[in-house]
Amino acid sequence: MNEESATLVSTESVGSETGSNGRAVKIQFPAGSSEVNQDLISRENDLDLFCRTGLLTATVAENPFLTKDTIPAILHPYLGAGQTRLPWPLVLTPSDVGIQVRSLSALIDEVITANAEEGDQRLLVERALAELETQLALVAGSAGSCSSDEALQEARSVLLKKAGEREKQVQAANTAVSLLELGFVAGSLLIGFGVEGLGTLLVANSEAVARARQTAYRGKIAHLASGLENLLQAEQEDSLGGQSADRLAHSTGGAYSQTIDFSSLSHLIDEAPHGTSLGPDRKARIESILNILRVRSEELFGERQYECFRNVEGAVAELKQRVSDFAELTRALHMGHLEVEHQYRSELHDQLFDRFDYESIPSSERKAFPPVLIHIHLSGGDHADIERLFSELGQAGEMRVIVSFDSVCDEHAVPSLGCGLGLQVVARGDTFIEQNTLSDAVSIGEGLQIAARCRKSSVLTVYSGLGDKGISAYLETAIARDSRAVPAFRFDPEEGDDFSDWLNAENNEQANLLWASSPLDISASSDTESMMLYSTPADLLALDPRFYQNFALLDPALDSERIIPLTDYLQLSRQDQSAVYPFFWVRNEEHWMLRCVPGPSMRHYIRASQRSWVLLREWSGLESSLMRSALEKSEKEGQERLDAAIQEAQDGFDARMKEKTSKLAQQIVQNIAAS
Repeated sequence: MNEESATLVSTESVGSETGSNGRAVKIQFPAGSSEVNQDLISRENDLDLFCRTGLLTATVAENPFLTKDTIPAILHPYLGAGQTRLPWPLVLTPSDVGIQVRSLSALIDEVITANAEEGDQRLLVERALAELETQLALVAGSAGSCSSDEALQEARSVLLKKAGEREKQVQAANTAVSLLELGFVAGSLLIGFGVEGLGTLLVANSEAVARARQTAYRGKIAHLASGLENLLQAEQEDSLGGQSADRLAHSTGGAYSQTIDFSSLSHLIDEAPHGTSLGPDRKARIESILNILRVRSEELFGERQYECFRNVEGAVAELKQRVSDFAELTRALHMGHLEVEHQYRSELHDQLFDRFDYESIPSSERKAFPPVLIHIHLSGGDHADIERLFSELGQAGEMRVIVSFDSVCDEHAVPSLGCGLGLQVVARGDTFIEQNTLSDAVSIGEGLQIAARCRKSSVLTVYSGLGDKGISAYLETAIARDSRAVPAFRFDPEEGDDFSDWLNAENNEQANLLWASSPLDISASSDTESMMLYSTPADLLALDPRFYQNFALLDPALDSERIIPLTDYLQLSRQDQSAVYPFFWVRNEEHWMLRCVPGPSMRHYIRASQRSWVLLREWSGLESSLMRSALEKSEKEGQERLDAAIQEAQDGFDARMKEKTSKLAQQIVQNIAAS
């Protein structure tokens, strides 16, 4: 697991179970089943039956399966070893160029560096800052999102309460709060870990980009509306109503009310020649254009555009309405320009604008379209409506979609819709898509910023985790990403010129390898040795209570050449896989390392995840079997051509040598005969 995204914040010793590097070392292999207070499979025949059918005979121990106290061994270093420091909460800071997104932990590190205190007081301030970070994460996590000022004051109250009457601790708490206040910008938001904060992130990024894009467009509307109003005003002033005595007196002002006979002036103007009237049809058209500009711009560019929909039906209906309204608004904008310039010709333009729709809008003006914001959470079962939502991605208008999901598969271990959406969208080729898990906060923030600037629809899929078994949802989402069950990738069709530029999957732990690995320190008697563990989807499935009965634990004394590591098993052909029993390492509540064998349905899901990861590696260029095959073919053909050339040269050399040898022999014979 990537320790850059999950580090330890505690500056105090975490006890005897932790080594100098923060990794738990009190974990070891049992010498036999007598040391393990748990039922285990001890016969190869029983293991063979389980691997083939997922069942056990009545003669086997009652419960040799996973329990809530058994966890994947690769997670052991991150449990009970101090407090885990997360990249959450995120800090959203408004600026002139949009929204700046960074983690609170990065801000705390900057504040610690800027701390001017010395000696013991500096250490107290740093501890207070660490406690502030913890409290702010709790406040933001419970609320989903909140203002930085409110969260900081609440956290400050907790710190002062803990400090009590101790003057140095109180001073350190106040100093820590003051330093952090300098780091926060007015209007900053804290986004806590969890799916609720994703919607706030989506709205904040979209609002910042929309404000910048719509400023010029709305300015054009205001300027045009002013010009159209001037036309109507001139018409009004040139009409009989505009030439009445009362209207003339009002427009002139009260200074001349006693010196000018406005009734006589009205008769004089009425007898004088007037300018050309707008005419009833043109006047009605201008009034209609003005009304559309006012009403539609208010509807499209008001607070309504920042509503985040939580259901597909409402979002799709809103998209169609916005497309219709935006087309009508842009149509009125173009008609208004022609009217202001006195260029509108009914016989020419009426038919043209009757056919005007969203596709008629220039791309430069489509930037102002307010995208529909959608956050759909898939919990347990999948939503059939998601298919309808994605069918709308290529239609008129733009959507900014977040799909969060808390399960990678259903109860039958069939991959969930959430897991497959990412590659489905990539296959479309025209939509921005980022797939990630909640463990990678910074990449999610960056992805939403990029998505907000896209000219087309965008999608973000996020695995949020179940958070069962006392394992934090953060660690679960981290193992989901590292095990390749939910690998991270970003597809941006506006980046670069070809597919190799569009798709990037390098933001995965050890992305160049099929499986990420991590060392684990194991106690053996009085010594400690390091063991390399590999993260696979089995580690994630082992955290799901639905599948405890699909994993069997092996007796340490059970030995067979057919029992092999899961990563080795996955390298074999399907035929060879049927002859072996794969295992991965887990740790029970007594901190014993045990081998765990996945059942048939679990292996089926693991292979499906492996194929998806291999496909993603192929598409993203991390690994290309086509290129490798082409290189091997090219090398083979080159070697064959080289061998043929060498053979041809050798044959030519042999022929010439034979010819020369023959001539030389004839010469020798002739010389002997002459002698």
